Amino acid sequence: MRRAAVLVLPLLLAACVGEQNACINRAREPLVTIEALIATTQGNLVRGYAIETQQKIVNVETVCEGTSSGGDPIYFNCIQPQTVEVEVPVAVDLNAEQAKLNSLMQRRRELTPQINDAVQACIAAYPE
Repeated sequence: MRRAAVLVLPLLLAACVGEQNACINRAREPLVTIEALIATTQGNLVRGYAIETQQKIVNVETVCEGTSSGGDPIYFNCIQPQTVEVEVPVAVDLNAEQAKLNSLMQRRRELTPQINDAVQACIAAYPE
């Protein structure tokens, strides 16, 4: 169900924003991805380590429901396991991170003219 919602949401948003904007957004997707990777890599270099999201199980006090011996509903405090996401520092090779950043920035320079052409094609194909 959740996966279906994730797949349908972009289609609904595209219908709301108009064909031209949807086309431009699709054309810009690779650049947006590279920009996000550049930002992450730059953050890793500034901090000197990466941040990774991991799942951890913690016990949370909550209210549970049960039934009494007479069949009436009763509520009581109980401990339930819950999965939470936590951010943890992870060591990285700073030389490799710098090389990755250089590569991503080069890829951005290569993609920018292509994406600009694709955006112009969207504007021409879907005038407002």
